[in-house]
Amino acid sequence: AVACRGVGAGPVVLVKRDEDLKNFPPGGVLVARHTSPKFVTVMRETAAIITDGGSVTGHMALLAREFQVPTIINTGNATKVLQPGQEVTVDANFNNVYEGIIPELLSGEGRSRNELADSPVFQTLKAVLEKVMPLNLINPQAETFTPGHCRTLHDIVRFAHECSMREMFRMTDLELRDQREVAELESDIPLKLRLLDLGGGVKRRRRRVRPEDIESIPFKAFYQGLRAMPWPKAPPQEVKALSSVFVKGEEELAQGASPWQDLSYAVLAKNYMNFSIRLGYHLSTVEAYVSDMVNDNYLTFSFRGGGSTPERRERRVHLIETLVDHMDLHPVRKGDLIEARLAKYDAEEMCRRLMLLGKLTVYTKQLDMVLFSDGIVEWYIKDFIREHLKG
Repeated sequence: AVACRGVGAGPVVLVKRDEDLKNFPPGGVLVARHTSPKFVTVMRETAAIITDGGSVTGHMALLAREFQVPTIINTGNATKVLQPGQEVTVDANFNNVYEGIIPELLSGEGRSRNELADSPVFQTLKAVLEKVMPLNLINPQAETFTPGHCRTLHDIVRFAHECSMREMFRMTDLELRDQREVAELESDIPLKLRLLDLGGGVKRRRRRVRPEDIESIPFKAFYQGLRAMPWPKAPPQEVKALSSVFVKGEEELAQGASPWQDLSYAVLAKNYMNFSIRLGYHLSTVEAYVSDMVNDNYLTFSFRGGGSTPERRERRVHLIETLVDHMDLHPVRKGDLIEARLAKYDAEEMCRRLMLLGKLTVYTKQLDMVLFSDGIVEWYIKDFIREHLKG
């Protein structure tokens, strides 16, 4: 689809992550998996933009029109067909991309000067954006995760969201039993899960529900991934101490704690899910909205590790960060915390990534006892990519 008409030509520059924008060559054709407002930092130098996915009504498409950058989005396979350094001509008047430089198409296609970029209004908006977009409150466990350390609107929203989720899931088992709206999921996987239906997430409200009773689109996709992978089995009694490597400390096990009884929670609606899944010391939160309205769709993922030695925790986080990045979720990492976000993909692509996150959740759980070297971590990264991300 054409987001901004015009013709541009130059060498293909594949942008996989934000760091690739820092040394973007003037006159390059930016090719990426998905649209991103961050491309605005190189739009003055970009000859054209091509993406696999995105929306013509999205933020980046609007910026491309303001900067008059010829832009074709939602091609589906540009990043697979076009090679870095390959010279192409992008004809965004007729939605075509040609191999090589075609002077006939470029004649008379000089880009007019963008008056808006130098206007007082634009400069004011840039200044306002600095008070809106940057995120400083990364780690909810940090001492600086307080209202007093909020510097932007993004910080305020992040803080309010985290506090609301903490309060929502502060309910004890007794409190849960006293509420009719909360149901228990009966499943064939070893996961104790409580469900809170906000409306449209479950066919019929009962105290106990089966997976086939779930109507929530994002939950069904994520749960499909959870069920697709083999789950770690509880260790036999005589080797229970080994399970401390998996999820609990030996002292907790000696006191009778069960590493397999952690409660997880999910808040559901027809198009919405907030799934807080706890597996021992692993806590992952996946929030998603999936609908036919591409501009409304989003997915956020966070992972907090714990247990084990610092070396194993580092390897685990590196593995998750790398694989999440391969899913185009753009992770941000601080210590044992990973946060990632994806937005404005169509429903099919959103569900595919939710399923992959479900698989990754179980996959990383399987590896707790085997991450004894950096080499083995790289092997498992390649294994997951080969088995689940290729094709």
